[in-house]
Amino acid sequence: RLKKTLSYFVSEPSNALEIFDSIFKACKDQKLKDELLKALSTDSVCPDVIRAKANVLKMVEEMKGISEVMQVLLHHCCSILLDVESVQILVEKICEDIHNPDDCITDDDDKAALKKLQLLKMVSNAAPTFFSKPETLQHIMGFLRSKKEQISKIFLQILTTVGGHVDNSASGCLHPVLTQMVLKGSPYLTKDATRCFIRVFGDSISMIERLFKNLAAQERLVFEHSHLSNTLIAIGQIAKLQPMQFATYYKQVIRDFVVKELLVIDRSKGLYKDGDPEWCEDSSVSFETQAKVLGIKVLVLWLLGIDRNHKKLAVPVFRLLDTVLAHDGDLQGQDNISASDRSRLRLSAANGILRLARNPLLVDIISVQQFQRLALVAQDTCKEVRERFINKLHHALKSLELPMPYISVLSLVGTESDKKVKAQHQQMLIQHIGVRRDYFKRSPSDHNCPEYIFCDVVYLLAHHPCMESMDESSTQTVQARSSICRCLSFIMDPLLRGGDAALAFLILESIKKTVDAQDPENKEICEKMHNICDFAIKEISTKVDKKVQGVVTQRIALPVRLFSLSKKYSKMKIDNIAAEDSMNVSETDNCQMIAEGNDHALGGKRKKALKEKTKENPPKKHLIEIAGEP
Repeated sequence: RLKKTLSYFVSEPSNALEIFDSIFKACKDQKLKDELLKALSTDSVCPDVIRAKANVLKMVEEMKGISEVMQVLLHHCCSILLDVESVQILVEKICEDIHNPDDCITDDDDKAALKKLQLLKMVSNAAPTFFSKPETLQHIMGFLRSKKEQISKIFLQILTTVGGHVDNSASGCLHPVLTQMVLKGSPYLTKDATRCFIRVFGDSISMIERLFKNLAAQERLVFEHSHLSNTLIAIGQIAKLQPMQFATYYKQVIRDFVVKELLVIDRSKGLYKDGDPEWCEDSSVSFETQAKVLGIKVLVLWLLGIDRNHKKLAVPVFRLLDTVLAHDGDLQGQDNISASDRSRLRLSAANGILRLARNPLLVDIISVQQFQRLALVAQDTCKEVRERFINKLHHALKSLELPMPYISVLSLVGTESDKKVKAQHQQMLIQHIGVRRDYFKRSPSDHNCPEYIFCDVVYLLAHHPCMESMDESSTQTVQARSSICRCLSFIMDPLLRGGDAALAFLILESIKKTVDAQDPENKEICEKMHNICDFAIKEISTKVDKKVQGVVTQRIALPVRLFSLSKKYSKMKIDNIAAEDSMNVSETDNCQMIAEGNDHALGGKRKKALKEKTKENPPKKHLIEIAGEP
């Protein structure tokens, strides 16, 4: 595994293992080994590292194939600019610059100080071991109680990064400071203070347990407590980072307090009025709504931390969050929550589901109906909710933490009235599809192919609430179909750009042979799916230059959780397969073979193209036959 990792530094990875075998053999020379250790040691000062690096390169200069690789490795691994002494000087200088109590501090001074601290934070991420000197830690600890919360926050983040290298004397001084910040400090700093506490004292089970007992004490788990925000923030972080400590108390905290006492009970009465603004400043959000938002975050962090019984514990949480979305942010549906607070709760529930979906162990627990309701947040009546939710979705898709079906949610942006916002989202959509297409070229498999997004788009749009009416003469039906067409066109342009139009055509034709897997007897839904497929096929023929000619050789696999075969095609031979994981994203739904694509083509000269393709690549036996016709 080490050799494979190091092979990324080699210009010719195919020869990497041979080269590193030679390097390991060369390191049997004790003198070379000592110089190499000195060059890589975090205790060495920069001049010693430079000399050791030069000595190593001189020793391997005559070894064929090794010298160049060793030079690259040392260039990446040796610290010739930073060491323990230089970091101490840097910390002292920055602390001296930002600590001027006698001077008048201006906004420009604050900005300059924050930039310097960001530099120090970057250094701590790159070389945390260089902060282990007691004098360096003392300077950092001196700013934890700064009047400027932004300064204290960055120093807490630095201490969290270097926490594993804090000695016993420094940790003894940190304990009372961090405990005070967690229990009674500013809520703005509670999250970082809790993370820092766990990082520094993570090996001491007794200290973590003592802190958690203080947080979960009966007198603190009440709505009226003055430090309720601190309690919820800290409990959420412990639930995620120390799940074993939290497991003993989860029923007391999650069931008895967060759900029964916090989320379910509306303490305000009759606040909802038609026409009230749907958004307000953060400072204007009621304390009750702030507490409920923190309660939702506790549920999410708790699920992210558990390592077993995922389905049993996650299903009730998903159901609760889905109910918040279904009731427009008012869980009890009694109109006791203002419009702006409802928007905050809808956004919090949607972001919570989105964050849980990024976990491969939890994403498959989300039901089809819950996914559809989550997708509708992209068309929320509140502009701020829409924008913040879609930005979260973009971030998760960009980091490849969400499975490909979640790209289909962006199709609903097609109804956005702001052209500038719509264009920005379409550019992001093009980027997401391009990344998935590049990955598919490197690791081809059935459901890594971006064209399969059509499956989720068709199903999502067919179940859209605006499609409920099927009255042909209704104005509402005409408007609904117009909206659906805009959504479909919005996502089709990026999908067909550089894509396989023939494969998209075949996927849509295969969907027309299926019914809704969730409600197979519902003919109205099936008709909607087929109508959307017809419109998409028509769009393909108009958007793609001239006629698309090509033969699709891969088989078509549609997700079983969305589609099942129509009775009309019940004689077809079925082959069930499981979709492969891709990019560490869970795509574990069983898939059902609908058609074998080696006998389909678009455009003219179909038979001739098929004959030529068959000569080069003899097709496999048909998996499915319909009334004797392949």
